[in-house]
Amino acid sequence: MLSWAALQMCFFGSKHTLRESLFAVVGTLVAVLTVVILILRFSLETFVIQKMPWGMEYLQQFVRFFIIGVTVLVVAVPEGLPLAVTLALAYSVRVSSQFNC
Repeated sequence: MLSWAALQMCFFGSKHTLRESLFAVVGTLVAVLTVVILILRFSLETFVIQKMPWGMEYLQQFVRFFIIGVTVLVVAVPEGLPLAVTLALAYSVRVSSQFNC
């Protein structure tokens, strides 16, 4: 049977207190729920209520929702900062490659 310390090592890579681990789990859940709620609200309002057809211009809105979720994750969980930096760099490289920089 696995102990709490062993589970922490598997999921978080280092030993954390129970409080830190719970903050990480709750922060992650809140970030995921934020993105899901924003996407559902936008989709229902745009495609069901207003009956608008799908267009690529809506993709930018979904990217904004994802960025909001990452922001919530960084604020709620300090371990989320490296993830945010990695995503920001990847996005910047992609945009730069489009402009041949």
